[in-house]
Order: sequence, then C-alpha cells, then structure tokens
Amino acid sequence: MSRAIASLLALLLAADAAAEPLFRRRGSLGWSFDEIGLETPQGKRSRSQWSQAYELSVEGPLVHRLAGDLTTNALFKDGFNVNQAVNTESPAQKAASWSAHGDLFPFGLRRWARFAPNYSWNETRQAAASDAPTRVIRQDSWGFSGGLSLPRLPALNVARHRSLRNDPLAGGAVRELAENSRESVSWAGGPLRLSADRDLNSVTDLAAGRPALETETRRADLDLRTGRSKALGLQFFALRSSLFAQKVQGLAVQEDLTANLALRSLPLKGAGWAHELTYGNDFARANLTGAHADSSSAGVLSNREAGWGWLTSALTGAHSHAGGRARSLGESLSVGERLWRRRLTLQQSLSGGWSEGGAGTTSRSDG
Repeated sequence: MSRAIASLLALLLAADAAAEPLFRRRGSLGWSFDEIGLETPQGKRSRSQWSQAYELSVEGPLVHRLAGDLTTNALFKDGFNVNQAVNTESPAQKAASWSAHGDLFPFGLRRWARFAPNYSWNETRQAAASDAPTRVIRQDSWGFSGGLSLPRLPALNVARHRSLRNDPLAGGAVRELAENSRESVSWAGGPLRLSADRDLNSVTDLAAGRPALETETRRADLDLRTGRSKALGLQFFALRSSLFAQKVQGLAVQEDLTANLALRSLPLKGAGWAHELTYGNDFARANLTGAHADSSSAGVLSNREAGWGWLTSALTGAHSHAGGRARSLGESLSVGERLWRRRLTLQQSLSGGWSEGGAGTTSRSDG
C-alpha cells in the first residue's frame, strides 16, 4: 500500500513538472486620456490627448536548457510628448523598443563561468507641425558581460558595451557612438582580499568627425582584516589601502593613494584592572600635486569592576598633519556606584583635554 502511494505521488509530481510551461510570458495593456492646461500672461492653452501602450516579455531556454536562457521584451507606445503638449501644433509621439538578454551556460555552471550577451533597440517618432519632416530618434545598444570564478583562483570579470544614437533633426545633427569596457580581477584568501579594475569610456561624435573623448579609470584595493588572535594579542586588526588613477585623453588628471589602519589589543589584566590599547592611522596623498594628509590616534582604556560599582579611565592622544600640524591629548574618568541592592546606579564623570594647533593652545574640563 505504501509503495502504491509513493508511486502515485511520484507520478503526480512528474506530471506537474511536465505541465510547467517551457516559456514564461508576461504582457500588459494600457490606455489613458489626459487633459493638460497651461496658463500664461497671454491666456490659457489646453489640449486633450489619448494614449495607448502595449508590452510583452518572454523568458525561456535558449534553444535548449543546457545552452542557457533568453529574455526578450517588446514595447510600443502611441501617445504624446508631455513637455510639448500645449506648445506645438502636433505633440503626437510614438515609441517602439525591443531588447534581448541571454545567459549562455546552464544555471548550475554560472557560479563558476558566465557569459551574457545583450542587444536593445528603440525608436521614437515625434510629429512635426505643417510640412516639416517627422523627427526620428533611434538608439541601438549591444554588448556582453562575462566572468570566470574558479575555487582558490582569482575571479575575472569582463564587460563590453556600445551604443549608437541617431537624431538627425536635433539642434546640430546627432550621430554619437558611446563605448564602455570594464575589466576587474579579485582574489580572497583568509583575512586578505585583493582587487583591481579598469574602466574605459569613450564618446565619438560621428557627425562632426571629431576624435573620441576618452576617460580611463583604474583602481586597486587591498583589504586585510583579522579577528581575535591570542598569538598577536589583538581583538582585531584592519588595514585597507586604495590606489585611484584617472586619465582623460591619455593625460593623468588624478592619482590618489589612501590607507587606513586600526587595531585594538586584547585586555591586559592585572591588580583587578583590564587595560585595552587602541591605535588608528589615516593617510591620503595626491601624487600629482604632492599634497597629503596624515592623522594618528592612540589610546588606553582601563576598567575595574568592584562589588560597589566600576571605575573607567580613558586616555587618548592624536596627531594630524594636513596643511598644518595639530596635537591633542584628552583624559576622562568615570565612576559608577550601585546602590540599594543594585536597583539604583549613580554615575559621575570628569574629563579634561589639551590641544595645540593653528588657533593656539586650549584646555577644557568637565565634571
């Protein structure tokens, strides 16, 4: 009996899986009626306009499921240009677009390897007054993105994209080609992570015949973070460094180096006290100009627990250099008392500090 029930359940599940559609389709229809009015010193103008829109999307396998997936989308709108609805004789506007995006590899393999081509096309037609020609704006875009990420090896990602825009009736005919290429590589092992990427953008005015305007950006990052380590005597250690460079038409316009360091020691216990040491440093340098900024801070946090309450002391010092030198030193003391069988806590604090900088020496206290 149990075997028959199991067989029947398996048959129902198989039938349900077989009934699942191979392609998934979504569609929408839209109609609207707009009444737009504009009041000016010369009077009031208004216009009524009917609009309609249709959209269809299809998702499914690319030839076969093992080859990957394909998503397509088509859209058609017949309406008006809302920005010119009452300022032109005929604000009618039609727009059509189509796009396709594919993922060439089975879903299970995309964790390690990926290649996704894409293409899109859209066209807008704006009606003109009297005998003027219809304005046609067209844009074609195509490209791909891909990557390779294998265990214990650096991950590599590459992307390319091109877009061609045509608008011959714009103020100054537009025929523009925009290109983008991006490569990135990253690797992570234990507490260390390394990454580098390059981004190149170019815009070419084909109508004017001018050379492409190119902008190239490069970036490299190092990130090292550790948790609690008895061997090093640290609660945490964090180091992050970045190098950023940018070129326009092959000429360097920016090159910056930044670094940040932070660490905290494990509690050093003795005579009822627990002491923690902290240190931090921030550094930034503009290599093209030589300008730089550097700041450091260090501190000691001490805490003592007792039956009557606690005692906390903090001593901090800082030094910075950014167009001028500044130094500071601060100390604070906090005492907490537990009264009435720990139902009431009374806390008192005292703090003081000293600083030296461009504005002179100042001191403060608070109790």
